[in-house]
Amino acid sequence: RPVLGELSLNLVKDCLTEETLGSKLLSANICISDLDHTDTVNSPAEDLAKNRVGVSSTSLGVLKFSNWAFWTGINFLAAFSSENQEQAVERVKEQRFAAYETAFLREQITSSQKPDLGCPRALKEEVQQEIASQFNKTYVAKSLFHGVKEFYQALPARKMYLSRNIFPLVKAYADYLGFSDFQAEVKNKAFWLEHLILNNPSWRRMILRIDGVAEDEMINRARFYEKQKWSSVEDVLVIKRSLEMKDDSKKSDVLISTNDFGLVDIIRASRNQKQVAQKSY
Repeated sequence: RPVLGELSLNLVKDCLTEETLGSKLLSANICISDLDHTDTVNSPAEDLAKNRVGVSSTSLGVLKFSNWAFWTGINFLAAFSSENQEQAVERVKEQRFAAYETAFLREQITSSQKPDLGCPRALKEEVQQEIASQFNKTYVAKSLFHGVKEFYQALPARKMYLSRNIFPLVKAYADYLGFSDFQAEVKNKAFWLEHLILNNPSWRRMILRIDGVAEDEMINRARFYEKQKWSSVEDVLVIKRSLEMKDDSKKSDVLISTNDFGLVDIIRASRNQKQVAQKSY
């Protein structure tokens, strides 16, 4: 497969030339991105737990945190021994962060209150203050893979996050990177993507930026609409973050490693060629 950029270690499908890829990147209407391990080296949600955000504002917080950490470790051990390891690990991450969120980040339900199953409880005021203090612009900038900010600056398409992360974390990244919009605390990304496609008929050419298997269903949904003649979606470009570059490219068009500068160079080169062509007429 072609290699794009020696430092970026980008691999693309055989049928996708640099010229074609550049054209797809420049002509896209919307870029929908994942956050954890796609744009960020680590997971901001995991850093919440590592920094024990919300523990000090929780009754018996240290004891509850020790219990949460113990069961998190047990669950991960079981996941790593599973036949479908990658899927199992993703499920554990989602389940254990949900447990952390309920125990430490959200307002607790009093005996006189009834739980609202359709709406999550509000984040505690102390938690919001901790997040604002710890997850500031400096943290956001340092947490990104190299070239991520430059990629979004060079990309003319509208940018949007679909993330399972809590609202203030996603907002911090969306604001820093100049995104048009974002959806946080998304439990079903495929459902949300379908909702967005059906309500935005002008989105003919899409970019999906993802990592791992967690977004496979979302990719399948986008491909489904790409194949339907009645759908407005004409082209879906899937860019996947793969640090070891061993992933199967069946689900993706482009694999990127530790930085995005190869893609940035392609966008800039394609834009320059377009400008030269326009001047020649």
